[in-house]
Amino acid sequence: MTKSKLLTPRQWALYNFLKGKGDEWTTQRDIAYALKDHYDTSFKKDKFHDSKARLQITMDIRTINDSDAIQKIIIPSPKGIKIANEREFDEYIERERSSALRRLMRLELKAKKGNYNGQMRLVFNKERDTIEAFLKENG
Repeated sequence: MTKSKLLTPRQWALYNFLKGKGDEWTTQRDIAYALKDHYDTSFKKDKFHDSKARLQITMDIRTINDSDAIQKIIIPSPKGIKIANEREFDEYIERERSSALRRLMRLELKAKKGNYNGQMRLVFNKERDTIEAFLKENG
């Protein structure tokens, strides 16, 4: 592990709240209301996803997971968030790994297409003989 920054009181409150929930999934909205002294709950009921509280909770989870001070791992799911048990962690890591590999494969395909820019190719009078992967710049 690498040395990470100290956790804020809000991050400790979130971590301790989740520890207290045990094996129970909790939505970020419920966390914001439960920890209203730490998160802004002035969002409209149907606008939580874009709220400051949700963004803060997401960043706090990332910071907690990156911290050397905390050994537990917080995982997300459509059911909410919680501290992972071993089975959930294994499933979560496999999903994240698969997702990262798919993103990497898409990135490599884009890089390959971009690297073909300006190269000549054999055509039979139906296409351009030079690959143009990018738009021409104006000016």
